[in-house]
Amino acid sequence: MLFYRQDILDELGIEVPQTWDEVLQVIPELQKLNMNFGLPWTEIKRNVGGRVGETPAGVGSLSASQGVLTFLMFLNQRGMELFGEDAAQTNLHTQEAYEAFQFWTDLYELYDLPVEYNAENRFRLGEMPLLIAPYTLYNTLTVFAPELRGEWGFAPVPGTRREDGTIDRTVPASGTAAVILSDTQDKEAAWEFVKWWTQAETQTRYALDLEALMGAAARYPAANPETLRSLPWPLEDYRKLEEQLRWVKGVPEVPGGYMVGRHLDNAFRRVVEKQAPVRETLLDYNRVMNEEIRAKRLELGLDTEGGSRP
Repeated sequence: MLFYRQDILDELGIEVPQTWDEVLQVIPELQKLNMNFGLPWTEIKRNVGGRVGETPAGVGSLSASQGVLTFLMFLNQRGMELFGEDAAQTNLHTQEAYEAFQFWTDLYELYDLPVEYNAENRFRLGEMPLLIAPYTLYNTLTVFAPELRGEWGFAPVPGTRREDGTIDRTVPASGTAAVILSDTQDKEAAWEFVKWWTQAETQTRYALDLEALMGAAARYPAANPETLRSLPWPLEDYRKLEEQLRWVKGVPEVPGGYMVGRHLDNAFRRVVEKQAPVRETLLDYNRVMNEEIRAKRLELGLDTEGGSRP
């Protein structure tokens, strides 16, 4: 979600940006006053059960870095998927991928957005009156900055305007999962437990008990939409969440996908920190990603040696 300080925006006469073109117009206005726009690149922080911690890199292999999900946001808003239809190679060789990667790195290299920052403190102090963050930042701010009550809000993220005039606000999402191991002694009991745990009634009761015990900071980021609707969100805020949820796209898992997130990070660092050429850098790392995907598909018997090569 896009978090904003309404009091500061009103003082500056700035509207909440709806597109990335509008964001590019707002950034210089903020920087003139020693403020900035927050676009996450560092490790994702999640608020689960009242505790904030790093997202496990092994669950959702592309989600070790929030920056990778930021890049996918730009890529998906251009109508391009990360992987081809057969998931045997990436689509990072395409013009859309190049444009998304160029835009992503330009924001840090040319527009001087900070790579490392503390979202809660920057937002609270007004140094970053506009920033993009997982919606669970809402939980933190309600407890961390009570003096700002009524002076901030959140909205769907800025999007890319389509040819028909609509705004594409697609954002990628990843999360945890429940699995049953193949050598489980009682598979039926395990399956019954998973069904019970993931159903809306159980998730809602857990979420409400959690919040009753620890307060608003522990509001549960449930994947079940029925549970989300049952939580005590203010109606206006829930409507905004509901609008953004319409644009959520899951991040697919593929064999060797861990190499994609890793090397997108490497490509970003190489361009932003070492001023390497954008297209060549992306293509070089894309070749390594596809080689790893190919190797893993062969290892798992999904391809044969004579199959098509990425």
